[in-house]
Amino acid sequence: MVAMDLVIKNGTVATGSGAAVIDVGIEDGQITQLGGTMRASQSIDAEGMFVLPGGVDPHVHLTPPRTGPGENSWADNFEIGTRAALAGGVTTVGNMSFPRKGESMSEGLQRDIEDARTQSLADFFHHPVLLDPDEKALDEIPDLAAQGHPSVKIFLSFKRFDRNVEGFLKAMRIAAEVGSVMLLHCEDAALMGCCGELVREAGLTSHRHYPETRPVVAERIATERAIGFCEISGAATYIVHLSSQEALDVCRGGRARGLPLYVETRPI
Repeated sequence: MVAMDLVIKNGTVATGSGAAVIDVGIEDGQITQLGGTMRASQSIDAEGMFVLPGGVDPHVHLTPPRTGPGENSWADNFEIGTRAALAGGVTTVGNMSFPRKGESMSEGLQRDIEDARTQSLADFFHHPVLLDPDEKALDEIPDLAAQGHPSVKIFLSFKRFDRNVEGFLKAMRIAAEVGSVMLLHCEDAALMGCCGELVREAGLTSHRHYPETRPVVAERIATERAIGFCEISGAATYIVHLSSQEALDVCRGGRARGLPLYVETRPI
C-alpha cells in the first residue's frame, strides 16, 4: 500500500452516483483515491461535513502592494483577499489586471503576476483589462492567448467605450479568432451619468440613493449591446456580475439562439 500525504476521513462526498461517506486520499496535492483502505502521514476527521473541491472565483479585484495617485485601489490586497477566499473554500481566484497609464496590457499583467506571487495565498490567474483598443493593444490579444491568458475584460460602463466602440468590436473579433473569452461589464455610461446628475441635483447624495445612479435599464441596454457584439463577432462572451431579471431575460434570449454567451452573478 502506497503511503499518501493526506487522508480526509469520514466526510460526505458527492459523486456521480450520489452522496456517501467516503474517505479521500490525497498525494502531491491531487486526489488519488476515493474509498477503500489507505494510509497517510496526516489525516483529517471530517465527520458530519461535506468534502468539496476548492472553489474557483473567476472575478476578483485585488489591489497590488504599490498604487499611486489616480490608480485603481480596491478594498483588499492580494494577501487579505486570498486569505478571505480560502476561509470560504475558494482556492483559486481570477483577478482583473488593469494596466497603468503608459503600460501595455502585457506589462500591467506581468506586474500584477509578480505582485500576486509575493502576496497571494491561493492559486490565481489574471484577466487583462483592455482600456484603449488601439492597434498595439489589439495585437496583444493573440500573444496573450498564446502565453496562457485567453481572456480580455472590457467595460461598457466607461465613456471611452462609446468613443472607441469599433475598436472594442474589433477586439472581440480577434478574440473569436484566437479562442479567447471576452468579459463584459454591462452598464450604459451615458444613462449612468445622467442618473447620477439627476440624483446630485436633487440633493440625494447619501449612500441609500446610490442604486438610483445605476438603474436596471442601464444594465439591460448595455447587455443587449453586448449580446449583439457577441452575435456579430462570434466571441465567447462572459457577462460579469449580472444583477437584474431584465438583463437575465435578455441573456436567455441570446442563449436560446445558440450564442456562446455565459453569465455570472454575485453579491453587489
